[in-house]
Amino acid sequence: MSNIRLAGKVALITGGSRGIGLAIAKTFAQHGSSCTLIGRKEGSLREAIKQLASSEAQKHDILAFDVGHGHAWDSVDKSGNQVDLLVNAAGITHYSLLPRTPQHVMDEIVQVNLLGTIYGCKAISRKMLSNKQGGCIINISSALAHRGGAGSSVYAATKAGLLGFSRALAEELGPRGIRCNAIAPGYIETDILADSLKSQAAGKSSIGRIGTAAEVADAALFLATNQFANGMTLTLDGGLSYA
Repeated sequence: MSNIRLAGKVALITGGSRGIGLAIAKTFAQHGSSCTLIGRKEGSLREAIKQLASSEAQKHDILAFDVGHGHAWDSVDKSGNQVDLLVNAAGITHYSLLPRTPQHVMDEIVQVNLLGTIYGCKAISRKMLSNKQGGCIINISSALAHRGGAGSSVYAATKAGLLGFSRALAEELGPRGIRCNAIAPGYIETDILADSLKSQAAGKSSIGRIGTAAEVADAALFLATNQFANGMTLTLDGGLSYA
């Protein structure tokens, strides 16, 4: 496989300091893209960016802000910098039965998982339209958007919302050369998946294991490079949805 499939492209990746976001950044960088990582903690972003493959043609950068704050996207929108790819991987997980879930926790999950993605898509799609070079948006949803799960009601609601949002955005922006797709991963080996859940999660998969962030990154690379992919949800859960 050629390592220059994204040569000359610039990717903006939220949640880029760890997990799925960082894995996607690594894969995109290996294939020639310049990557700007977005996250809350500048220190974590600086450590993450050191892990990206780099060449003279690539320029990696970081932006530290909370994606759930709409005004924080203003400077990104107004900058003249090129953006070809937007990956919304920032997200908050929380598991508790709805009657026991604090209001402030529900608000934060919705603010980051759903509104943060909407804010980012609004800002970057405006930039893409202004540059008239087209673009690609990839939103990271979850297999829980399809099947739900006890203790995940608010989280599942935000991830299901992303699927409807992504399909609508694909309809809006497709005619203007901007594709929008979603990935719905199942249980993935990241630092936010509790050790106590890993063996249980593996048992729910029809292939007997949980996925890796690198496998999600491979799916993102496919969506970033396949020019006919638009308005689709790529479910990547080892058969969990059909168990």
